[in-house]
Amino acid sequence: MEAQELRAGAERCVKCGLCLPRCPTWRLRREEGDSPRGRLELIAAAAGGRLEADAALRAHLDGCLLCRACEAACPAKVPFGRLMDQARRRWSVRPARWARLLRHAAGRGLARFGFWLLAAGGAARAGRRRGPAWLRDRLAMLPDAVVLRRRRLRARGGPRVGLFPGCVTDALDRRALNAAAALLERAGMAVEWLPDTGCCGALDRHQGAPAAAERQLRRNLDRTDPARYAALLSAATGCGAELADYAALSDHPRARAWSGRHRDAAEYLAAGPVARLRFRPLSGTALVHRPCSARLASGNPAAPAELLRRIPALEVRECAQRDCCGAAGVAMFRRPEQAAALADGIVRELAGSGARWLATANIGCALHLRRAVARAGLAAEVLHPLSLLHGQLEDGPRAQA
Repeated sequence: MEAQELRAGAERCVKCGLCLPRCPTWRLRREEGDSPRGRLELIAAAAGGRLEADAALRAHLDGCLLCRACEAACPAKVPFGRLMDQARRRWSVRPARWARLLRHAAGRGLARFGFWLLAAGGAARAGRRRGPAWLRDRLAMLPDAVVLRRRRLRARGGPRVGLFPGCVTDALDRRALNAAAALLERAGMAVEWLPDTGCCGALDRHQGAPAAAERQLRRNLDRTDPARYAALLSAATGCGAELADYAALSDHPRARAWSGRHRDAAEYLAAGPVARLRFRPLSGTALVHRPCSARLASGNPAAPAELLRRIPALEVRECAQRDCCGAAGVAMFRRPEQAAALADGIVRELAGSGARWLATANIGCALHLRRAVARAGLAAEVLHPLSLLHGQLEDGPRAQA
């Protein structure tokens, strides 16, 4: 039955080709098997028994970035992302081992402390200049400083909002999480960290491991009652895209309410609360990258740029390139050449703009683009837009959150 459903879903594609200009991997290689309609044809053939599910098929499936840009162009409304997740589960199960570590609080704490030691001891910065190429490449992804502690939140009046920490962001970018919490508090919100939540499930789902993703999803839904909050917020757009989709992914009794109350933190601030905040001037240019997942996570993908324009004297530009940067979860590790090629246009735009900051709200994009910027020899800092915004709060701390 599953094979029949997969085949029927893939055969909804009318082969019109409107998706081709939207697909980064097709434009990069110009191979039909690396286009959305080509992948759907392969899925239909394999599900129908007309094609062997061999290494060649798996290579085409694994090469997809799951940016879902094709879905916006599809006149037949083919649910490409859902079908790709199902196909990967059936024929191409290769979950990243390190993802298992980040599912649990203890694992995230261990990873965070290790990264903090590398940064605090100067090993990360030194390793970017010396040592084997593979090590320099990995260390270039890390920020210069890793924040160990979450912000201590104060009990106060105002609308109660719950902030979802996630897994990779919680391990590597608590600076952004703390910035989101601080901005919301200063804008009059009663902020709470959503307790005992972990990975949103996206890492496992997109790597063909839906059972593990479902366990993460149910854990989050079991432990958070959305009725307690005016909004459930996420700072990382990758998490946000998954959280916003909970209603479609699960029959859990809280799933619909969860998705209905979810908002991207930048979108939520830009919709009104930010008007209560004042910011110090900042001289320079910030280039704002719009992650693919922002289309799915936010009703206003332009919100980060709108927020940063509230900083006096700061010139804010949005990236002209709206394609996937190549990070795509773990794709940047599995297909580094593809990832580097897709990041190249953003890096060239950054160099031409003279920007001091490259702001992106997706933790995977930040890691990948930080490495690409370092490879290009540019001095721009890659950070979350809320981190940059928080640093300029009037009467707020000038140091990192």
